[in-house]
Amino acid sequence: MEESDTQEKIMRLIEKSLESYHQGKYDEAISGYDEVIKLDSEYGDAYYNKGIVLFDQNLFEESNKCYDQIIKIDPSHKEVWLNKGVNLFMLKKYEESIQCYDEVIKMDSKDDMGWSNKGESLVCLDRYEEAMACYDESIMINDKSAYVLFMKSKLLFDLEKYKESIQFCDKAIKAGPEDSDVWFCKGNSLKKLGKNEEAEICFVRAKELEK
Repeated sequence: MEESDTQEKIMRLIEKSLESYHQGKYDEAISGYDEVIKLDSEYGDAYYNKGIVLFDQNLFEESNKCYDQIIKIDPSHKEVWLNKGVNLFMLKKYEESIQCYDEVIKMDSKDDMGWSNKGESLVCLDRYEEAMACYDESIMINDKSAYVLFMKSKLLFDLEKYKESIQFCDKAIKAGPEDSDVWFCKGNSLKKLGKNEEAEICFVRAKELEK
């Protein structure tokens, strides 16, 4: 088969596999990506997309096998290191996930997700000061991420810094007011400070959002 014909077939397979993925036909999507890999064993997008399909099925180890293949081809692919780190986090391999996020940060020190994801892994290892520093870095880069603001407020609550936790809950609410977890966190902090009426307002709002 001529190179142009091969490339044309690859593009058709990629297009069909993406369509299958969006339709929830994961097996068909994976089969398509495997066909692409047979035609071109260094076609990174096929491994990348297959990795995402496997992740969506909670097949984290299998997903990382795809990402490892891409790293062999192109070790400077930042998103692959980020995704690999998430898979390792889901597998509770926190130290290994941190190594992946460090690779991301090494490539791009302004990657807010690299910092915030590293923070989450550090929390799971009870390394709270380091985690807080990572959340701070992430927020300095992007102060509009409701999720990261919430993660910091949650960590502050766990460290019994209730007033500071409330401050970051308020920032998270401003960035994304529809998250019930943030309202629960704020309510719990207010309750710890003896502000029961204000806490109850937060709990009511949280329950409304859960409906």
